[in-house]
Amino acid sequence: MAFVHQPLIAQIRRIRLLKIIAPISPSEFWGPLSCEIKTVNMESAPPYFALSYTWGDLGDPTYIIHINGGAYRVKKNLYHFLCYFRGDSRYHGTYLWIDQICINQSDLDERSYTVRFMPTIYWRSTCVITWLGIDTDTVAAALDFAATRSADALTVLLSNRYFTRLWIVQEVLLAREVHVLAGTVWLGFQDMEETAREQVDKMLYGVRNPSLYLLWDSIHNRQSRHLAQCIDRYSSNHCEKPQDRVYSLLGLVKPEEQLAIDYEKSVPEVFVDAVKVLARSHWRQHPYTRFSKEPPYITTFMSLAKNMGFAQQLDTLRKLTKEIYNTKPSAAWYQKVLQYLESSYGASYSHITDDDYDEEEEVQEEEEDGGYQYLSI
Repeated sequence: MAFVHQPLIAQIRRIRLLKIIAPISPSEFWGPLSCEIKTVNMESAPPYFALSYTWGDLGDPTYIIHINGGAYRVKKNLYHFLCYFRGDSRYHGTYLWIDQICINQSDLDERSYTVRFMPTIYWRSTCVITWLGIDTDTVAAALDFAATRSADALTVLLSNRYFTRLWIVQEVLLAREVHVLAGTVWLGFQDMEETAREQVDKMLYGVRNPSLYLLWDSIHNRQSRHLAQCIDRYSSNHCEKPQDRVYSLLGLVKPEEQLAIDYEKSVPEVFVDAVKVLARSHWRQHPYTRFSKEPPYITTFMSLAKNMGFAQQLDTLRKLTKEIYNTKPSAAWYQKVLQYLESSYGASYSHITDDDYDEEEEVQEEEEDGGYQYLSI
């Protein structure tokens, strides 16, 4: 009999929590895994740990565990975590929130609903466990770092593929406390921050490294930020679904730059949603100034297009962006983008109108000599 998720009631913010049943004896380390799962209200949930980890590749083997008596398949990396966590008697009876299990991944409505308040799930957790796996080099580096706080050991830890994953960014930055687990070795993420504090600015200079950006942000910038900054820093990280190039970052984004999470939307539709936010944010920050050079958010827009799978269409998309810095962004410009995406991908997204835009009627253009002239739109 297979385990079947019971529907969640979205209106009252319910989540599922998992508890691993302790083994009968230590010899059962790799033995059959049995778990219990229960549904709770978010506001009255018992203390729980939230897991941050890599799902693995599509071809990775899967393992059967049992949840409430029903069989359920999980990927190798998660199975390894469950076995190692079960083996630590200090945490017997601890509740866990794990996205691969606690979200019904086949239910698009539930996935959209849960991802919408996933930042709250991670923030409310007692701690977030960062699982680096059981790779020999990683475990050796963890042992070294635990003993010496060595910068070299930290460099090895930061090279773990975990730090290339997109979802882990908000999972770490939104957590109140983070603990790192590699094999049986526990580390404090704060210890990693302290070791990196003096070096991370130098290490980041001229280098686009997602693990270093994550450390820098965890040290210097845990406040909400602009969507463009999040895309520039992290959207090239690994994720399975192109929509998550945007959705996985929203927990870090300022309230005025949020967009609705809907996994029933196509990739082009989500892309255009993000472009609208980028354009609005730019003109909100620079309501009068027209730069003689390409506005920075155009570079962000093009980077996002490439990361979401529009690599073959970049030349055409770049031509469309001329409308942005030749005229004020308008429904007409967005319709040009949409017409192209619809013809290429069959997306239907026709409800953008000029009513969405309320910027001033005039903008100020920066001339090469530093003077300004007003342009009528």
